[in-house]
Amino acid sequence: VMVAPSVSDGTPISMLEAMAAGALPLLSPVESIQEWVQDGLNGLLAHARDPEQIAGALRRALTDDGLCRRAATVNRAIVLERANRDVIRQRVLAYYRRVLHLRREAPRGNTPAPRRAA
Repeated sequence: VMVAPSVSDGTPISMLEAMAAGALPLLSPVESIQEWVQDGLNGLLAHARDPEQIAGALRRALTDDGLCRRAATVNRAIVLERANRDVIRQRVLAYYRRVLHLRREAPRGNTPAPRRAA
């Protein structure tokens, strides 16, 4: 079981690593997490600010062998399909192509200057 409640998160690498390893993730129902984890199917979701809900989900994770086996199978397949190196590379390239296309399409003079780190 991998437990990482959070009030806001991107797509945590630790979650993907746990899923690939066959662990059952217990995470918070924030948008990016819900793109990967469906409560009761391939993981458990509990609000970060609700310790009783987290404890209940953890109790279920430690006692529901069927859930853990099903999650392990589903999660490995999800990671292989959606988070492998080739898929991620293609998504990053597609993102940069969109950004470059939008930048080329933007009227000249309206493109904000890049921010400098302080």
